[in-house]
Amino acid sequence: AICVVIPVATGMGMFGNVAGGSMPLNSWFAWHPVFMTAAFPCFMALGRYSYVSETLPDKASRRQAHRALMIVGTLFAIAGYVCIFMAHWPGRKFFGYDFTKHVWGPWARIIHDWVGYSVLALVLAQAAMGATKMEFLRQGAKTFRFHGSLGKVILVAAFVNICIALYIWAWSPQRKWALGILAAIALPVVGVLVPAATA
Repeated sequence: AICVVIPVATGMGMFGNVAGGSMPLNSWFAWHPVFMTAAFPCFMALGRYSYVSETLPDKASRRQAHRALMIVGTLFAIAGYVCIFMAHWPGRKFFGYDFTKHVWGPWARIIHDWVGYSVLALVLAQAAMGATKMEFLRQGAKTFRFHGSLGKVILVAAFVNICIALYIWAWSPQRKWALGILAAIALPVVGVLVPAATA
């Protein structure tokens, strides 16, 4: 439930009548954090949990759920990037740099951009490795044994970038802390620290 609450609360913060909100529904920028929080603390955290949880009867079922949730999470991450690309295209602001005025943005935005690009690149690589692993597993072979560890790195990096975004954005301290705590539960705890199932 926490994983679902995060993108919903983010949407309320972007579009609702609150400090840092009241954005129009057709705002490219506003949908970026909504889609990114749907991607990482929602679908990807649940994707990792589905693989290590004992709520599903066997490893084949866990792998199927993991794959489906991670695919949806990856699609949301791509959508989130498209939104921020479209929002920054008129001003040509990418990688924390204003290519029109030829100046760097604030340090927090530079870090957020570079961590974001790094995480997205790793997500795309992880998706390709996951698809390859599935093909090899059908043949009884194991490959990319670091896939799970890399997934944890991605989720932790995503959490760090969410914290940076919360630092940047003009929401109230209470809203920032609430979303930060929820993201901490979803990503480092559910997404990383929950131990693997024994079977």
